[in-house]
Amino acid sequence: MEPLSPEVALKVWERGLRASTTRRALILLSAGGEEETELQNLPLGERDRRLLELRAATFGPQMTAISRCPRCAEELELRLEVADLLQPAPAETLSANVALEAAPVRFRLPTSLDLLAVEEVSDPVAAEQVLLDRCLLSVASEEAVDTSRGQLQREEASGEARRCVSGSAEVGRPSWVSGLSTEDRQELAQAMSEADPLAEVLLDLTCGSCGEAWQELFEIAEFLYQEVSLLAHRLLRDVAELARCTGWTESEILAMSPTRRQVYLELLSA
Repeated sequence: MEPLSPEVALKVWERGLRASTTRRALILLSAGGEEETELQNLPLGERDRRLLELRAATFGPQMTAISRCPRCAEELELRLEVADLLQPAPAETLSANVALEAAPVRFRLPTSLDLLAVEEVSDPVAAEQVLLDRCLLSVASEEAVDTSRGQLQREEASGEARRCVSGSAEVGRPSWVSGLSTEDRQELAQAMSEADPLAEVLLDLTCGSCGEAWQELFEIAEFLYQEVSLLAHRLLRDVAELARCTGWTESEILAMSPTRRQVYLELLSA
């Protein structure tokens, strides 16, 4: 994985200013030359694996994060290693099975495209329902989901569609998932999480002051974008100072190594 150059880091920061976390993940990865349309179809675990590798290539393998105890508000400084976060093996397949009480089902792993589809759904329960419906592939080995249209289709043994039952991937249509019990929904969501362990990285934290223990989600896309944002602001300050004092252009300044830029800044301030 190639690191983000100063020029590319500035472009990523600017494109991501008003973007959601999911969009920022795609912007970061597409900076390496891959098409966003291809990246958005990656399973979330594979997407985040690439983001972790991009982070290591650009800023190094060690990360420092800040959390706060939910009980006493004590601040915790976390030291994280990219290699440790990459320990869960990537998903071996793009789909998996789970036996729900309602019926055995087959599902595919969620992607960024699925998360983008639920961004405007304000109700968390409804958002989860849309996500689960989009990822549903088959039910009881007799039903299959046409994921491109978001419709659940019951097929005969010959494979020809017999009748179509709407899924919630299309707004306003009924949903197969909506008929599931709370326990079945939770089991389906848990099965998706277990099938793609890198898609949701939970940190086990303990407060050194009060002893409170909790789990916190580590969102590599947002973490990395914030680091790129800090880098972009440092670069812009350097460019502004050097351009003001020397007349050099932004491209000339950004083409310098960080060491040379720093030496020039120190000489100008001496």
